[in-house]
Amino acid sequence: MKKITLIFIFLFSLNIYSQETEATNEKMHIFRNYETDKFYTGWLDNRAFISRLYFNKNFDIESTLKQISQNPDWDFNSVVISVDARIATEVAFYRNKYFAVGVAGAIEVLMFGDNIPKFHVYDFSGQFSPYIDLWVNGFTDLNMKIRIYPVYHQSTHYVDGFQGTFTKGSSYELFALNVYYYDNKGLSIYGGAEGTYNSSGNGVPLFKGHVGVDYRYPLSIKYDINLIAGFNIAAIYDDLDENNLIKEQWHPAVSTAIGVEFYRYIVSLKYMYQRGRGATTYFKNQSFLGAELSILF
Repeated sequence: MKKITLIFIFLFSLNIYSQETEATNEKMHIFRNYETDKFYTGWLDNRAFISRLYFNKNFDIESTLKQISQNPDWDFNSVVISVDARIATEVAFYRNKYFAVGVAGAIEVLMFGDNIPKFHVYDFSGQFSPYIDLWVNGFTDLNMKIRIYPVYHQSTHYVDGFQGTFTKGSSYELFALNVYYYDNKGLSIYGGAEGTYNSSGNGVPLFKGHVGVDYRYPLSIKYDINLIAGFNIAAIYDDLDENNLIKEQWHPAVSTAIGVEFYRYIVSLKYMYQRGRGATTYFKNQSFLGAELSILF
């Protein structure tokens, strides 16, 4: 697991050194048109294809894992931090001022850091989807984008449960539609809904509706540095699991953060209250507080 962690962190660091070129008056990223796309991508939307490295204190993880542990010697005392790491990006096959068509993908690793120090991977999952963007401002003066995910696939590829007591994850496909509005003054408002139409395993959301707000206050226009704050709230309806761990199918998910944005990098203080994203912790809401580095790559 240590090798997997080191490889993942190395790949994540490559985002920082990706190449850029100049085209007209706008900086064009090799995968994204960053100076436009950052206003039309929900910063705190978990589905958004944004790379993240989140060091956090999960206040409920120990009690959550104890519910599924069958090991009488189970011990969580050595764990000092939780680490959620994600590499994500998207590539447009074709893009003009009216629409874009492309694919997006991500891998996500959830880890615990102990006092040795050593990182233990307890969940590994992947996401992939084609997408269609409709740029409303190509037809009108309204600064709006509509994004459609016709086949958003997510699947779990490794489940450990910290000490090997829980091994079954999930695989599912969903349809999602999101709408983004930007007011040209730093305020981005977005929201959307998704519905799952094919699934297997445990921890499957059948429906999700969410809304969010991002606000940027310029600190340095010359160096593209902003103070950024965001908020996202969702209502989620989960499928029942075969282990009868889910007691309430409806549940909320809340994320809020404040930080500093340097071009396409954001360093922030972030709080979340939601069910665990890992296949071993999806059945119970947990509170997370920590520091995050996110990159729009």
